Amino acid sequence: MDGQGRIVEAEKQYLKAISTIEQARQSINHEELRLSFLSSGIAIYGEYIDFLMRHGRPIDALNEAELSRARTLAEGLSSGPVLAARPIPNARFQQIAQRLRATIFVYWLGEKHSYLWAVTPAKTTYFTLPSSSEIDAQVKVYTQAIVDSKDILTTGDRQTGEKLYATLIAPAQKLIPANSRVILLPDGSLYGLNFETLIAPGLQPHYWIEDVTLTTGSSLTLLTSRANRPRRRTRTFYLSEIRKK
Repeated sequence: MDGQGRIVEAEKQYLKAISTIEQARQSINHEELRLSFLSSGIAIYGEYIDFLMRHGRPIDALNEAELSRARTLAEGLSSGPVLAARPIPNARFQQIAQRLRATIFVYWLGEKHSYLWAVTPAKTTYFTLPSSSEIDAQVKVYTQAIVDSKDILTTGDRQTGEKLYATLIAPAQKLIPANSRVILLPDGSLYGLNFETLIAPGLQPHYWIEDVTLTTGSSLTLLTSRANRPRRRTRTFYLSEIRKK
């Protein structure tokens, strides 16, 4: 339907499918079954996000990714109010970044396309990334290399770390002020990736953690609601541990 130019009708169908999934999920009493059911419906969310991006609506796509993420987290945390989360206006994204004095990276890994939204106090910018399968494969190889290697900078696996940096960070690198704070909201396999060990290339390749202060979050909704709580910095001892081996 989307391909035939019937954009309005196509969006109604996407929204109807998502609503059906949510209603069916809420009718399931067993928590694990609800999570499983929601996971099986992620493909619909992904298709809708691709649809929004194709039609020049990156902020709406970011909101949909955030709502999907918040619903999944709400199931795991048994926190019903998150399910009722409303779309966040574009200006509000910038206000969150300004309040937290950080650049926020929001990732969505999709079957066909993945996306990165970089939120700064000034603007929200998006970037199209490779498919989830391609990113997952790189993450798997690099994670294992980190486990096996004494110092990834001195091995052939350094190239994988540089490639992941080029894929996940480099597109938005210019939006990150020097020695500033970056809050990561990963997705899928990226939750298992040690972003601090990604390798920034150059005359002297180095771990990304040397350039920024990293914090990992779960959701913009939860990030906003907890903004007044004491901030917990990402533990940076991991880098020193690598070098000690």
